[in-house]
Amino acid sequence: IETDFDRYVGHGELVLVVDDESSIREIARAALEAFGYQVLVACDGAEAIATFVKNMETIRAIIIDNMMPVLDGKSTVAALKKMESGVKLIATSGLQDEATSALAAQVDAFINKPFTGERLLKTVYEVLYEQE
Repeated sequence: IETDFDRYVGHGELVLVVDDESSIREIARAALEAFGYQVLVACDGAEAIATFVKNMETIRAIIIDNMMPVLDGKSTVAALKKMESGVKLIATSGLQDEATSALAAQVDAFINKPFTGERLLKTVYEVLYEQE
């Protein structure tokens, strides 16, 4: 029996998960890896940029939180777009405010927190395969 989850299976694509909350990084990693994606994690925008620079050729999508120490989501997204305008960006936030709306307008998809594994998988799959 095929579930809705089955249609969102990855094929080894590399996804970078950026969030200052370790529980969110690990839950996202577990969900993505269970469904066929490879995952790198970063705890803030500065680490995300460093990780992206090292893996620019292979990272297909970046899931990035808006509110983080060191470098917030909006600044990180701007920096990533300057380096590689074609990378798929998915923003997350638990806040509904102007900064969140501004960030959502700059990325390929937006997920409100808290999100489910299914929501995460569906969004990653849609950004990678249905926005082509």
